[in-house]
Amino acid sequence: MPNNLSKETSPYLLQHKDNPVEWYSWNDESLKKAKDENKPIFLSVGYSSCHWCHVMAHESFENDDVAKIMNENFVNIKVDREERPDLDDIYQKICQMSTGQGGWPLSVFLTPEQKPFYVGTYFPVLDSYGRPGFGSLCRQLAQAWKEKPKDVGTSAEQFMSNLSKLEKVSDSGEIEKAILDEAAVNLLQVADTNYGGFGQAPKFPNAANLSFMFRYSQLSGITKFQEFALMTLKKMAKGGIFDQIGGGFHRYSTDGRWLVPHFEKMLYDNALLPPVYVEAYQITKDPFYFDVVTKTLDYILREMTSTSGLFYSAQDADTNGEEGQTFVWKKREIENILGEDSEIFCIYYDVTDGGNFEGNTILANNINISSLSFKFNKTEDEITELLNRSSKKLLDVRDKRDQPGTEDKFRIQVLVYDGKKIVKGHMDVGQVAPEPTGGSEEISSYRSVYKSSIAWLSAFATKEIEDDGVYLTGKGPKEFRAASWGKIGNIGGQQILPSGQETISVGAGEFDSILLTWKTGGQQSKVWIVDDFPFPILGKTFMHVSSGIPPVEYDFELLDYKENVSSNPFANVETTAAKQAAAGCPKEYQKTKFNESTNTFSMIVKGVYGPKIVKQGCEIEMFIDFKRMVNPTEYVDQVHYDIAVFSDPSQPPIQTVSINEGRSELYTASGQTHRFVLAEQPPGKYTYAIIVYGTGPEHILGGNPDTSGLMTFDVEVVKGGQTSFVAPPTASITEIPQWVKNNAEWWAEGQIPDSDFVSGIQYLINQGIMKIPETAQGSGSGSDGIPVWIKDIAAFWADGQIDDNTFVGGIQWLITNGIMKLS
Repeated sequence: MPNNLSKETSPYLLQHKDNPVEWYSWNDESLKKAKDENKPIFLSVGYSSCHWCHVMAHESFENDDVAKIMNENFVNIKVDREERPDLDDIYQKICQMSTGQGGWPLSVFLTPEQKPFYVGTYFPVLDSYGRPGFGSLCRQLAQAWKEKPKDVGTSAEQFMSNLSKLEKVSDSGEIEKAILDEAAVNLLQVADTNYGGFGQAPKFPNAANLSFMFRYSQLSGITKFQEFALMTLKKMAKGGIFDQIGGGFHRYSTDGRWLVPHFEKMLYDNALLPPVYVEAYQITKDPFYFDVVTKTLDYILREMTSTSGLFYSAQDADTNGEEGQTFVWKKREIENILGEDSEIFCIYYDVTDGGNFEGNTILANNINISSLSFKFNKTEDEITELLNRSSKKLLDVRDKRDQPGTEDKFRIQVLVYDGKKIVKGHMDVGQVAPEPTGGSEEISSYRSVYKSSIAWLSAFATKEIEDDGVYLTGKGPKEFRAASWGKIGNIGGQQILPSGQETISVGAGEFDSILLTWKTGGQQSKVWIVDDFPFPILGKTFMHVSSGIPPVEYDFELLDYKENVSSNPFANVETTAAKQAAAGCPKEYQKTKFNESTNTFSMIVKGVYGPKIVKQGCEIEMFIDFKRMVNPTEYVDQVHYDIAVFSDPSQPPIQTVSINEGRSELYTASGQTHRFVLAEQPPGKYTYAIIVYGTGPEHILGGNPDTSGLMTFDVEVVKGGQTSFVAPPTASITEIPQWVKNNAEWWAEGQIPDSDFVSGIQYLINQGIMKIPETAQGSGSGSDGIPVWIKDIAAFWADGQIDDNTFVGGIQWLITNGIMKLS
């Protein structure tokens, strides 16, 4: 008969709904039960793809005798770490403090007041592996609770005291070199100089320690730290812990040689290790390390990325209840697949008839290609090509096998209210993150792996429930995998962590939320994730890039409904994009450049906007860069500003973006911003103003439009029928010499005549650098009368604000209209 978990939505909790253990989820009811009955709590934390969680479940939680002991003596609570990372974090710290290690399943015995008095991870059902059997452990702890409650209480208070001390540890700023010296020496003392890594089996691929060794070697000038890190990285990548044909690292090695892995794959390992291998490649220029990077990122793109661009958190170790089933091979199977190529492949990856893992073979490499080249009288390139095509064949076969389960809870759909905009469907908020190699072409196809996918917000509950025969949509709890479940996913960039809880009160009721924080551009950003929240929630992100114009800065607003919401409040709301498409708003248009100081000379405002003539109901796009102040401060990039619209500059504004968005002013943490302003006013000519209040931290500095600086530009609003320039399709082009871009900038500024500019374009076409698609040249009068907007495009192109193809489109327009004639 199912236990209390049968009503849950977590895949992990549902895995245990048929256990004979009387499980509860972590809630007020279960915690109150422990206090009312004066029973200790057994807390078990895990997740659905956790191998040892499955093992402990089969051995103990499905065992009737063990379940009887648990049910009689404890209130048993199951927690999915994906649902409650806050609880996992607290008790994981206690486990690490008391045992020196952590992990899952996390097994914690608590007083009814939730204070731990005994903690561990996996416990076998019988005494083994140097650990007490779980059944006998439960009996001993239950007896201690009944007969020696004071001793149990003392143990619990000691745990809490240690946790309190840990929480008080603060960052003191600069780290003294002596501390770095001590850390480096301590690492080397536990280093395995034969096979790499730290300590004995099991061995984990500790990316942070290896990266530290690279940096310490550079700091100290002691090469052995770098040499050890390089050796470790090579040993790991040649061992079975690295998926030799599919890419990606398994969670840890069960032996000291990195041969036999625990086959689970974690997103965090495969996010942290590639940058360290990139460092190794940069140090050595050995392509071996770079090959590991590309194979790992190929794996993430292929198996750990959803169609909506979100990342899965883990893959199970087991397939059909058997660990590693998907990944291991029989020699005869490989021979049948590869034919005559199998001999070299099997020697290289140490494939034998007897195997190295329960009669099967885990692919690992202990031989150099040069040795195979000599033995088989082939070039090293020929051996490499054979291994690559053989790996692809085996991967194709492996992909057809049953696959391990994947933690796919991050696959969601959203509806987000952003100021006055409505965005429906899939949405990634905040795709700004460092590129691992600074933009090298070799890594370009993997850049999407390194985006910071910051948060996706849940819009409304979707489950339909029955209440006295009446079906209510959106009133029930969300299914954990349902399309509207609000979760986060992140890789690269800043780590996103839960850092607090709060109850939000609105007209529809009270909702428990989790505060998630991260840093971008030196600013603390946050998003509230609410499990069962029927409308969008409060969140703020600061986008930052080292140069150029950053993406839109999202500031999510809380919609406060005055009555309970029983259905999707946005079901009939048309998205902003759909409205603008219906209005005929152009997607491409000519942009106008501005670069001038405010009227008070407090700051130079630079950027572009467009279109200059806009249809009513469409948006004007603005890229704004606040360049510098006369008296710079430490907050020079933290700008308080606003965008206002005037029908008469001598009168108050008829529209400001801040008022539209319910704020007193706008703010950018990076000194740059990308904004869209809806032209709602009747047809006519208007003055747009960018008002600069000053610089300073957010919520510190306020502004007064009457005393602040501003710069203005004119915009015409029309009813319709007029369209902006749309660049025609162009052929691809190769790299354009810098001197041509310099010519374009000088020509745009009036420093060289039109004829010199036209000559430069002619040079590009004659040399085959710029390819203009075939088009009849018009009958205009040569290069005279080139429109100003073409000069603007040339200037933007020279500044890198538009791409080459857009610039080529402008040139083609000149040729088509006979304004520019080429010989």
